Amino acid sequence: MDKKFELATPIINKLYQFGFEAYFVGGAVRDYLIGREIADVDIATSATPDEMKKIFNRTIDVGAKHGTIVVVTKQGSFEVTTFRSEGTYINSRRPSKVTFISSLNEDLKRRDFTINAIAMTKVGDVIDFFGGKKDIEDGVIRTVGKPSDRFGEDALRMMRALRFASQLDFTIEKETKEAIIQSHSLLEDISIERKTAEIQKLFLGCNPQLGLRYLIETKVYLFLPQFSQNKTLLEKLLNVELKKLNNVEEVWSVLCLAMKISDIDLFLKKWKLSTKLIRSVKQLVKFVNKRLQAPLSNWMVYHLGVEQAIKVENILSIMENNQVKSDHEIKNQYNLLPIKERQELACDGKDLLSWFQSKKPGAWIEESIQAVEKQVVEGHLQNDKLLIKEWLISRANKSS
Repeated sequence: MDKKFELATPIINKLYQFGFEAYFVGGAVRDYLIGREIADVDIATSATPDEMKKIFNRTIDVGAKHGTIVVVTKQGSFEVTTFRSEGTYINSRRPSKVTFISSLNEDLKRRDFTINAIAMTKVGDVIDFFGGKKDIEDGVIRTVGKPSDRFGEDALRMMRALRFASQLDFTIEKETKEAIIQSHSLLEDISIERKTAEIQKLFLGCNPQLGLRYLIETKVYLFLPQFSQNKTLLEKLLNVELKKLNNVEEVWSVLCLAMKISDIDLFLKKWKLSTKLIRSVKQLVKFVNKRLQAPLSNWMVYHLGVEQAIKVENILSIMENNQVKSDHEIKNQYNLLPIKERQELACDGKDLLSWFQSKKPGAWIEESIQAVEKQVVEGHLQNDKLLIKEWLISRANKSS
């Protein structure tokens, strides 16, 4: 058993002590069986939220009306959810009501895919009512029950299928794929925030080309901002090394470049991305375009910083299949910079005003400081106040 399961086992033991059933469920069980690193461990139980609150000293309500509470222990915090069934779904996303039940089988029956509908006892015995373990062995994504029913209940499950194909390198079973093609219009009711989360995970999977191919084949792309007008450009991404993407900044930068987005702000705001992320993507796209024209200079590295410079080089290697600088080379280049920020310059605006007393304060100060900054960073001028003064005076004389 993975240590993360062992840390959560005392919760299961205590639920059993009080006469309730409890099992490990969901993605952690799936990933454990696949051999992937597991993330959060979830538990399903026959105990209701009120009963759990009486059993455990520390709990947090995160969705008690839907059966979920967080149990806080010395070993960590774990989500524990009551076995439940769900009523008819509203807007292809939310159940109209949730009913607490005592049957594990009925609880697992409401889940999306067979690979996610597997439970496991505290000693590692697998409970698999719907063939999820075989589908894991075969590398197949299949819905629990009729696909059109599952997607009609929650349309986001269609995008989850594509995302799991990318993350797990699994194929989507034929009937499940056909149901996505038939039902994809239901995605119109799904919030863009949820679509954004799935797209990001898809492109950061171990086989993003597979996920992207399904995105196009099932026509899900038609219900995503800007994607719907860019099928041809999206198809070109099938031929680049998307598996080299490391983070969401690189994902959105590659998409902006591949789809030749002219108004990056507008495009990314449609996806409801944060201002900070948009700013980062705009900078990366700008400097990737600069890199297409010139080598990675000290001036570029100085402006970008190590992390952003590494991202620029990686994006360039993905888009152009170019030979680029390694992370180690970029770090060395940055470490050897004469200065790392403007505050380290040996002069400032006050110095310039004292050196050029005939001039009034104005835009010339910023322009001069930036000129000095670039000369110092590129190694053409030592960061010495006297030498900077001489260089500025010489520059001024040449321009007069």
